[in-house]
Amino acid sequence: MPVRLTTLLVFLASALLLGLPACGGGGGGGTMGGGGTPPGPPPGGGPTTGLDVRVSTDTPGNELSLVPDVCCDGDRVYAVWYDRRDGNLDIYFNRSFDGGATWLPQDVRLDRGPAGAAGSLIPRICCDGLRVYVAWYDERGGNSDIYVNRSLDGGTTWLVDDVRVGSDIPGAAASREPQIACDGDTVYLTWYDRRDGSYGIYFNRSTDAGATWLAQDVRLDRATPGQSDARLPRMAVDGTRIAIAWTDERSGGSDIYLNRSLDGGATWLVNDVRLNETGAPAGDAEAPDVAIEADHVVVAWQDARDGLFDVYANRSLDGGTTWLPQDARVDRDVAGTADSIAPRVCVRGGAAHVVWEEHRTPNPTVSFSRSDDGGATWAPLETRLDRAPTALAAALRPSIRCCPAGAVVVVWRDDTDGRFDVRLTRSTDGGRTWLFEPLRLDTDDPGAGHSLDPEICCAGDRVYVVWYDQRDGPGDVYFNTASFQ
Repeated sequence: MPVRLTTLLVFLASALLLGLPACGGGGGGGTMGGGGTPPGPPPGGGPTTGLDVRVSTDTPGNELSLVPDVCCDGDRVYAVWYDRRDGNLDIYFNRSFDGGATWLPQDVRLDRGPAGAAGSLIPRICCDGLRVYVAWYDERGGNSDIYVNRSLDGGTTWLVDDVRVGSDIPGAAASREPQIACDGDTVYLTWYDRRDGSYGIYFNRSTDAGATWLAQDVRLDRATPGQSDARLPRMAVDGTRIAIAWTDERSGGSDIYLNRSLDGGATWLVNDVRLNETGAPAGDAEAPDVAIEADHVVVAWQDARDGLFDVYANRSLDGGTTWLPQDARVDRDVAGTADSIAPRVCVRGGAAHVVWEEHRTPNPTVSFSRSDDGGATWAPLETRLDRAPTALAAALRPSIRCCPAGAVVVVWRDDTDGRFDVRLTRSTDGGRTWLFEPLRLDTDDPGAGHSLDPEICCAGDRVYVVWYDQRDGPGDVYFNTASFQ
């Protein structure tokens, strides 16, 4: 399979850093083309923010702290990242109980191997009240394994020994990039690993707050073990409903597959479901994202069936059991003429929302579309959310959340001011209108140092964002919050 643009971008970004991770057919989506901008201003008060806060507590700029993740519940905010302060990469954590105003004076290391002895990478976090769970992949045993640590008191204390999750032989085969979700004492975990000779999608769960796990992992992809690769699962959970989508190469090209459980992971579909071009030959689809609300499930991905990548989506209204017979294209330029990549999706109240990185102009921009019928049809025009001058600046890596209070919030990074800064915009009317000027969240001098890979969570009318920031050197983890009241 040819090397795609996304693969090249990830490779180049990693090399640079380590050398110093719902309205269809209804219109109203703004304009795009070469210069579309979001209509504005939207109804309601604009967001407010304060100074950003550094949450990694080693010496500023001392070493690389990167790929943060964030979880929140009310005023409790939890952040996790991986960090090279001890020579190799370890997992670190910090927390705030007052909406990000103050943090622990000393961050906490969560992986329990010797500090800096082996790589511990790509931590993912979930939380429910004072329960906090963190998963990552860890190379202490040779090939990477999946590990979890947890706290039941909001991050004050953690397990003395982290827990390896996986019923294969420790260190025997690479296990990578876990996704984690939780509801009280129940924790769900998915990842991909190579125990059968090629990568497959696996699942496990705990019902005692991460202390113990199923004795046998559940394999979710239904291809013949060892015959083809299935990679990069994405998981969405609502109560006991779980939907997991991934990229799968069983048919020769790459396709999008999904499996689902309606009983908290006890049972799964006997046959997984292919979502792209149902009934067509093998495709060139990859990088799915998935969202769920009750029985409403939406998956979006990038798809090169017409040449370069476009964004496609499919949806289910029965928890992931049945899907539309034909997927729907989301972006609106001429099919296959410019890359539309890295889509992210959220759902709320029967509406679906997708944001992605758009490459039809000289530099990439951030585009958005919505579907009022749950993902069956999409707005006839997409909306450009960033305000970067496309001849001079790039807007990259958008992330989206449908917040409980009703807002749709998007964050990304752009280098309008010379180096990357973190920007945020929001809509309070289902994606029809957006802030005329996005809000900048890193509060050092504009363009003073790269601010990268923002991640977002929301609680009530507040949004919490973490990113890694190079204002002082290789990279530190920073935080800021915005309020919409």
